[in-house]
This record gives sequence, structure tokens and C-alpha cells, in this order.
Amino acid sequence: MANSFRPGSPIHYGQHITRADVLAPFIKATLGKMGYGFYEVLIDDDSDGKTISVGNVVLEVAKHKDFDIRWGQLDTKEERRVLGFLERAVEPYDSSEAVVRENSFVDIMSVAGHELGHAFSERLVGDISEEAKAYAFEMAWSETIAKYNVGGLGDKVLEMMLRTPDAERSPIHYRAHQKVMDLSKKMPAIQVYEDIKSRRIWIG
Repeated sequence: MANSFRPGSPIHYGQHITRADVLAPFIKATLGKMGYGFYEVLIDDDSDGKTISVGNVVLEVAKHKDFDIRWGQLDTKEERRVLGFLERAVEPYDSSEAVVRENSFVDIMSVAGHELGHAFSERLVGDISEEAKAYAFEMAWSETIAKYNVGGLGDKVLEMMLRTPDAERSPIHYRAHQKVMDLSKKMPAIQVYEDIKSRRIWIG
């Protein structure tokens, strides 16, 4: 079962986060300011704080070992760089699960925005389009956090979002990120997200 969250004490941007329930008030505040307040944010009572529900998405903060097991790689240097992933629901009424690695408050809020950008709509055909959709949502999410200083994070999450992915290691992420950067110069990031999501913009 899930109950409405109760905001806790302030969190320093560098504080190490190992549970999802402390993120609930900040995720709710960010979505509300973005105009996505219809996604209800609930703490999952039976998860010991490990998961929260964001709309029909379960967001889990996983310890390093648990994350690596779920991801399928154990403690390799390269795979340690993976900070989050999405397990999509198979059945229409099931919940997708966004899994993020334990990390600092600022890192987790950044990764959560990206994974929710994947999770809030069906997967697009084409890996670059799908990643661009997530990046566009993450950019709008990061801009909102900066504008309203959600969680005292200021522009720290936005600074992370603006970092260009490594083109050699992650060519799909690099191309998607670059496309979103270009489009966001012409229109608000949230419009980029909605246009990619609805296939008004196609990114091959």
C-alpha cells in the first residue's frame, strides 16, 4: 500500500541517498511546477523506504550491489557508470520500474528526471528518439528545479544535464543529447519533450 508523503528535513545536495522516500517531496514539487502535478507521488509502505510511486511508475533507489545484480553486471568499472535504467511494464495495467543507483542527492535527482522521461510514455521506435525524449524531459525537469530552487539544488542538476555524453562510449546518448540541445534553442524544453513524445518531431 502507499500513503501520501510527509516532507522531511532539508537535504544537502551532496548527501548520499540510499532510499527513495526522502525524494518524494522534491519530485512532487518539481512535477507540480512543470505542470505535471497529476502524477501522484506516494511512499510505498511495504518497501522500507526503498521505493515510491510516481503515477504508474515505481521509482527505486538501489544499493550498489543490488543495482549491479539487476543490471546484470557485477562491480565492473565501466558498468559502475550506469546510474539508472527503466524496466517497462509488460502488461498495460502493470507499473514500470525506474531503478536508480544510490548516489548524491543532486545525482539522483538528475537521473530520476531522465528515467521518468522514459517512463511517462510508451517507448518510441528508434533508440535515438527514445533517448532524446528522456533528455528533453530531463532538461525541463532540471530547468524547473533551478528556477524554483527545489530542494535547495539551484542550478546544480541543470549543470549535470548540460554535460555532453561521451560520443565514443555512448554514441546514441551523445546524438540524442545534441539534438535536444539544438531544439531547446528554438522552443521550451517541455515542448521539445511533448513534440518528440507525440511524434511531431522525429529524430532518426
